[in-house]
Amino acid sequence: MKCPQCGRENPTTNKFCGECGFNLLSYTTIERIELLKKSIPESLVRKIISTKDTAVKERRNVTVVFADISGFTSISEKLDPEELTLLMNKCFQKLGMMIYRYEGIIDKFIGDCIMAIFGAPVSHEDDPERAILSSLDMQNALEEINKELKQGIKKLEIHIGINTGEVIAGKIGSDLQMDYTVMGDTVNVAQRLKDIATPGTILIGPETYQRTKHAFDFITMEPIKLKGKEEPVIPYEVIGKKWGSEYGLSSFHSNLVGREHELKRLKLAVEKIEEKSRIFFISGEIGVGKSRLLYEFKKFLGISNPDTNVFEGRGISCESLIPYKAFADCLRRNFIPAYLNDSKEIKELVCERLKTILNGEYEETAPYIFKLLNLELGAEEKKKIDYLDAHSLQLQIHLAVSTLFEKICLNTPLCLIMDDIQWLDSGSIQVINFLLPVLKKGKFLFCFSCRTGEQKSIENFLKIISEEYAELLEEINLFNLSSESSIALINNLLGEGIDENLKISIYERTNGNPFFIEEICRQIVETGNLKEGIDLEKMELPGSIEAIVTARCDGLTKEAKYLLKISSIIGRSFPKRLIENIIKEKEILLHLEELETADILASAIREKDVYYTFRHPIFQGVSYRSILKSERTIYHKIIAETIEQEFLKVLEGSNSLLAHHYYECGEYDKASYYALKAGDESARIYANEEAIKQYRLASSIAEDENKKAEALEKLADVLFLKYGGKSDALKFYEQAKGIIKDRLKIAEIDGKIANIFHQTGEIDKSVEIMRTAIKMIEDTDSKVLTQLSYPIANALLEAKSETKQADEFTEFGIKVSERLNDYESIISGMRMKAQVLWRKGDIDKALDILLSNEENLKNLDNPQMQASYYILTAAVFRNAGDLKKAIEYCNRANEISQKIGNQRFLALGFNNLGIYYELSGPIEKGLEYYEKSMIIRSRVGDKRGEAIGYFNLGTLKGRIGELKNAVDFYEKALAIAREINDIRITFNSILGIAGIFLDFDQPEKSKRYLCEAEKISQERKEEWMEADFLYNYAEYYINRKEYKKAKELALKALNLSVTHTNIEFRVRNYALLAQISFEEKDPKAIEYALESLKIAQSASDPGSEIRAMIILGRAQTLIASDTINGIKNIKKAIAIATEMNLLRYHGDGLFALAEVMFLENKTQSAMNYLTQAKKIYSELGYNKKLKEVEDFIKKISA
Repeated sequence: MKCPQCGRENPTTNKFCGECGFNLLSYTTIERIELLKKSIPESLVRKIISTKDTAVKERRNVTVVFADISGFTSISEKLDPEELTLLMNKCFQKLGMMIYRYEGIIDKFIGDCIMAIFGAPVSHEDDPERAILSSLDMQNALEEINKELKQGIKKLEIHIGINTGEVIAGKIGSDLQMDYTVMGDTVNVAQRLKDIATPGTILIGPETYQRTKHAFDFITMEPIKLKGKEEPVIPYEVIGKKWGSEYGLSSFHSNLVGREHELKRLKLAVEKIEEKSRIFFISGEIGVGKSRLLYEFKKFLGISNPDTNVFEGRGISCESLIPYKAFADCLRRNFIPAYLNDSKEIKELVCERLKTILNGEYEETAPYIFKLLNLELGAEEKKKIDYLDAHSLQLQIHLAVSTLFEKICLNTPLCLIMDDIQWLDSGSIQVINFLLPVLKKGKFLFCFSCRTGEQKSIENFLKIISEEYAELLEEINLFNLSSESSIALINNLLGEGIDENLKISIYERTNGNPFFIEEICRQIVETGNLKEGIDLEKMELPGSIEAIVTARCDGLTKEAKYLLKISSIIGRSFPKRLIENIIKEKEILLHLEELETADILASAIREKDVYYTFRHPIFQGVSYRSILKSERTIYHKIIAETIEQEFLKVLEGSNSLLAHHYYECGEYDKASYYALKAGDESARIYANEEAIKQYRLASSIAEDENKKAEALEKLADVLFLKYGGKSDALKFYEQAKGIIKDRLKIAEIDGKIANIFHQTGEIDKSVEIMRTAIKMIEDTDSKVLTQLSYPIANALLEAKSETKQADEFTEFGIKVSERLNDYESIISGMRMKAQVLWRKGDIDKALDILLSNEENLKNLDNPQMQASYYILTAAVFRNAGDLKKAIEYCNRANEISQKIGNQRFLALGFNNLGIYYELSGPIEKGLEYYEKSMIIRSRVGDKRGEAIGYFNLGTLKGRIGELKNAVDFYEKALAIAREINDIRITFNSILGIAGIFLDFDQPEKSKRYLCEAEKISQERKEEWMEADFLYNYAEYYINRKEYKKAKELALKALNLSVTHTNIEFRVRNYALLAQISFEEKDPKAIEYALESLKIAQSASDPGSEIRAMIILGRAQTLIASDTINGIKNIKKAIAIATEMNLLRYHGDGLFALAEVMFLENKTQSAMNYLTQAKKIYSELGYNKKLKEVEDFIKKISA
């Protein structure tokens, strides 16, 4: 090789001139590029030239190929230097053509290695596929060259490395091929993969594999440590292209969602194909599911209509210039099995198939089908081809295909599926045009899909079918999925147990585009982010999505690209006036219309201002990521200053925008200031997610310690409000405490910390923290004292059943509030006072306080207090016997809780609605609310709430007679209550279990639990506990038939319940006395039963009403001999029990009727009722009643 600098001849193996040291490789590159210029397709030249004005330094997602040829050194020993040069030029020219065929760009030559780029400056959504296809073609091209080498010369070999990822791309010169180069880790990995690839192999990186595994076969290699990479990289060896993979699904996919109606239309057309052929034109933007719909339809045909001949094809962007490629592949896929490779066997198989279909027209038609399929022609077949000009040959091919399809669809249904016809080559479009008349001759279904906005190449075809075949045409326009369908798709891909907010974020980021949803979910799963938790804002977009958006944006003018860049930095939505303030050149602003036409931006009028919004958040994200960080920083500062000076008071969300832009340009003091203000704005309207985001930002960058503490405390407040005890609230409260010096503020935060421990079940710790905090500031008159006094009163009252202490702390808090003249604290104190009275059983006084302060409550701008107030009011109404009012107030509370996002209050509201519907019916609705409550309580870590929920579920299950389930729930409640040392729930759960064991006819077990409850009652000396215990103990003695002892206990319980105005206590105590009196044949049974019934009916308590009616009916019949009214009351009780599905009471009613029938000497009727009752009790496992029924049956039988 002659040195261009000093003229010395050098061996071809020299990299540098032996005389002057000139880099001979750089000269070789220039020579080779000049040589290859002639091979670049005209269409690619036009595309590259069109990007010259718009190409700037930017971040891009590209696929890099390093293809290294080995063997020239050994060949140089046997060839003349001139021959060697010619061979090398031929090699690089051939290989270059393979790169250009798929619209890749040759970046440089490094010795005998080619570096090529797919995706810059010209990008396509399938660049990784194009890179692999070009590499496979390079292998084949080298094989062809090797065949021409002289005998005895060692064959040339090629080894290739391919990698996909982000690079910095930009101009470095003016030559066609040298305009662009790329830099970054993606390039380095591709080169390393080339280095480890053995001769004859292609190795690709993980991202290239993810984006091409649907189209190619691979062998997964062992992870390997590459130079410059910390983590091992898994290489994949390319085996070849998959046959028919265009319609295949990736390994990560869901069942079909949201396209059931469209699929039904296609299926219906198959059912009616005997009557009428159809054309289906399926359109929609990229990723909406056109290909998936056709795939599902093809699958349906294969299973349900196996006799239908299905021909399937697809337009592929990189093959759109290859004549007849799409249609030829369509025929091959139908005629030739994927496993068949031998050309002779293939020809024989196709001949046999064509003879069967064409019969007498085989000789005239088959040669043109063979030509289309690129099969070897026989001597006679060649005669029909060789003397035709190009136009005549085309015509014969079109006629042959038309004849073939007509013959098929005259006998059996035929379905031609063509996907992505916007990329069909012109030859395939012409063939399809020729096939259209066949639609009117046979049973033919033609389904094709096309992207919205990319129909220019097929305009004439679309015009023909819309004008000449309108009666056969059906259009299916696909749009993005609804929110419900999107969530269903996400559930299918990630599982239903994932966080609801993540699902919503995915939907909002993708706008319901199914392909985008699948790709983002795939990335979440494959990166392991699902287990670790994920911030979608920080997660990089999958390369597959980025490539689609980049390809769309590359078609924009220079001015539109610049506008897109500035718009993406401003944000998702912005007023036109803002961008006009940033970009002064009016000529550039005119190109906003271009961005609208390209469906990237949408405009709308808001309050007389024009606003622009990105139609899809992903377009903003991809455009933003393409900008170099240094450039972003400059624009963020310009935008922040413009908003601060011109738009601070008029632009919605300006504080949030300023926080973002100042943060991104590195001015953290201003960013933290505006983030704190933005957080406050969001917190005021309970936009909790946004508040959390802003407070996090402020706390992480605030330079002022007090501001940092403020941000941390506010962040913890919102986290606890939204997520409860399972959030990081405790951590942030502790961090804030570590900064603060003021003891009042420390005490206030301690109260909040205590609240967290209370919810998570560490009640003793919670109470101790609050006691300590109160002692620390008891010498002050501060609102903080009231903020501590009322919560400690609540904890002592509800969890510890320390009513006296709770009362004392409540009164203390009210006095402090009055001294401070703090209206809000006084209302809060009156609410706590009503709660204490309610728990004492003074329902009327509690209700009076709550209702008298309700108007004052409405004047307060404190939704949390309102929700808490209404929850308590509902509970008091329930005990006053007014379930309708209870439900009304509870719904009010839930509405507020949902609005402000308070999950703990919402769970409590759902729990209480469960109780009210359990009592008033329908019970199913009660169960539904209990389950809703339990889901929230589990999610937010509310252990005490979970215990309450389990207790209520136990009560409900006991009420409907599912005794085993009732015990299970009571035991779960008891286990948690003991763990968190909650006395009230412990006591109630013990009594619940004791009652169930009586029903199981296991009185000794029941007695053990009753003794434990008695001990707690004696320790606490609370009237409600004593009344509850006495009632349950009376039931125990009824079971033992010791009615005198039972009556004594029941009367004590009744006296205690009378001092309470708690309706529920009185109803059940009167019912219990009625039952005891009935067993003693005492006429007072009717009096007690009527009293119980009257109170139950006034309280709308069907369960208690049924029980009272059954006892009343039995007493009327068996004691007062009033059979007519007795039977009437029992039957009415059965009717209510049946309606409410209360099987236990249904059985009790049947047993009572059997007693009456037996008394009336109607033994057969009595036996019928007993048989029904026995069946119910057996199903419920109600052993005690089952034994009574069996004894009764024996008595009758005897």
